[in-house]
Amino acid sequence: MTVSRCLSCNAILNPNSRFCTGCGRQVVLRDRYRLVRELGRGGGGIVYEAFDLNVGRPCAIKEVSSATPAEQKQLEIEAGILAHYSTELPFIPSIFDRWSDNARTYLAMEYIQGQTLEQLLGQPWSVSQVEDFLRIMLACLSQLHAVSIVHRDIKPGNIICTPRGRYVLVDFGIAKHGASTMTMAASMGSLAYASPEQIQGKGTDARSDLYSLAATAYHLLTGQLGTPAYARQAGVALTPPSQIRIGVPAALEKTLLALLELDRDKRPSDAHEALQLLTAALPAPPPATPMPGSKTTIRFRAQNRTAVLVAMIGGICTIMAAVVAVLGNVIDNPGYGIQQSQFPPVSNPSPFFSPSPFESSEEPTPEEPAPNELALDFTLEDSSGSTVDLASVLENNSVVLVMYVGHT
Repeated sequence: MTVSRCLSCNAILNPNSRFCTGCGRQVVLRDRYRLVRELGRGGGGIVYEAFDLNVGRPCAIKEVSSATPAEQKQLEIEAGILAHYSTELPFIPSIFDRWSDNARTYLAMEYIQGQTLEQLLGQPWSVSQVEDFLRIMLACLSQLHAVSIVHRDIKPGNIICTPRGRYVLVDFGIAKHGASTMTMAASMGSLAYASPEQIQGKGTDARSDLYSLAATAYHLLTGQLGTPAYARQAGVALTPPSQIRIGVPAALEKTLLALLELDRDKRPSDAHEALQLLTAALPAPPPATPMPGSKTTIRFRAQNRTAVLVAMIGGICTIMAAVVAVLGNVIDNPGYGIQQSQFPPVSNPSPFFSPSPFESSEEPTPEEPAPNELALDFTLEDSSGSTVDLASVLENNSVVLVMYVGHT
């Protein structure tokens, strides 16, 4: 049985008690939310893991002690964002409740199980993992910015990676929605990841989030914090990732450095453009290598349809003549040509289709081939893969002749 302790004095709590008997602290909020542990704290308040006694589920409780008008307004913005967009934007948490008590304001939100990227910084990140992270988060920011929301505090501590590998953006405590112009000091965000315009109080937009995301990805990729914007403005250069880590792809470095431009007008204009920059230089997948025993497809494209038809008929006649000669030798000389032992049965001839793990492992008994039987399969297909007759050749611009010869 799990023992609950007071978060203030560490005294053991009675499961049915609403207050700590040791220090008197309230441990069940609103007669519903039992505090479990502290998850984090900052300028915007304290966040706890809690348990909702009414519905029997974990949740996160954000507590803000100050009651200044600016902070109350910002809490309204945060609650509004989560309430209106959590269904539309699955990468942000839902909100369940909001209330005030004794000059404190509380938000009850969805508890996201997992670890923050700040907790994962000590683990090595592969280049492909960083590329995937950046690609996923750029797609998320594209959706977020499309509804006029700017987070303004993107950093490793505000991105949670769930056990299933999903990234969730949390803490919208200083987020801006629409034409909001909240100017309290906390809007500066985290200096290590904040954009220069945010630090200087020049106003923020979607490109400010792109800068912070790139600073986060830079940290994951290199294992060290990049030179902060305020230091770069003072003349300290930002070291390119490839000078810190071997094997950084040029496309990834180019994207990060573009997003980390001090002048926001030199950055990609939005997350979609940044995503295009990241993916444009990725290597194309290699062409598939034909597998032995697979069909050979010959494509003919010509403006003169008659020439295509004549060439195809001529080719078919030539093949048929060769087949007749082979059949004659097979009939006259049993065992002529191909020996069956050279071609053992193939249980799974295609590399693209593997047996389902839920299917029976027993292999069907192969049928014995009839002796000296040679089968020919001629299929005439158009460019879309549909079977056609010769008459349809004249009705199409391109024709595909597929020839498959197999010993059965």
